[in-house]
Amino acid sequence: MMLRCVVHVNTPACKLSDSFRTQLATMVAKRYDLQTENIIVLIREGLRLMRAGTKDACGYIELFGCDAIFDDAEKNREDTTALIQLLQKESGIPLARLFVLMRPQWSTNWGKIGGQSLVMDT
Repeated sequence: MMLRCVVHVNTPACKLSDSFRTQLATMVAKRYDLQTENIIVLIREGLRLMRAGTKDACGYIELFGCDAIFDDAEKNREDTTALIQLLQKESGIPLARLFVLMRPQWSTNWGKIGGQSLVMDT
């Protein structure tokens, strides 16, 4: 199983270090019992994001492709807290301006495979 982890922030490009990617992949792999080789991390910095009506520093982490994220509400709370704390530590963005979005399947993405359109199924 593969899991994709995408970090979206409106802070300047290159603010998040390569070690952050490694830490994030390692944390996610441990929490969801995956090999780090099966974790794809994509960092999207310098985005035009707005939260709570302001353009102050903000961001979020999206996890795609791990059904286990919905099995235990308490574990999900612990996981999202740990992920947000890691992103806050690295980016300096206040905790209140960060969140985590979890999606169980890759197929919930828009896109095309082999010329055929994919439709959101959730």
